Amino acid sequence: MNIMLKKCVSASKIGEIVSVFKEDRLVFLDFADNVARLERLLTRRFKSYTLEEFSEESGDIWGIGLRLERYFAGDFTAFVGLELDFSGTEFQHRVWNALMQIEAGKTWSYSQLADYLAAPSALRAVGTAVGQNPIMLVLPCHRVIAKNGGLGGFAGGLERKKVLLELESGQVLLPS
Repeated sequence: MNIMLKKCVSASKIGEIVSVFKEDRLVFLDFADNVARLERLLTRRFKSYTLEEFSEESGDIWGIGLRLERYFAGDFTAFVGLELDFSGTEFQHRVWNALMQIEAGKTWSYSQLADYLAAPSALRAVGTAVGQNPIMLVLPCHRVIAKNGGLGGFAGGLERKKVLLELESGQVLLPS
């Protein structure tokens, strides 16, 4: 069965961001230059799908463009209330839900995240689940860092991760 999805590309201060909705729920959000990841995750989830593009001007009924603007202006509650629909294993859901417990301006190490999940021996699985997060920024995987304080990984690129962490901690103000 072919699933109809709606795709919107929004400008941000650190690159274009693509969001994908199934009906009224966000199923994917990532930087637009990460097309291979978009296709891989959507194909894994939906097998067969059609992406219908829409623009914010033609009716962004989900307000994603405005939410992104608010986020990059420092309103880290901008995504609250956005309907999400993420698919994965039970363990991935536990990890992704735990990401939402990390406050803006704070970071957790992968081992802290594993401990929070009461799965300290599942460190590698936690890292894999974080890396497969389909809804970046909203499920704030950029707030997870290496135990030694290093950035760790980030599908959007380490430079963007650094900027996001600095933005959320108030260390950098992005140009208007």
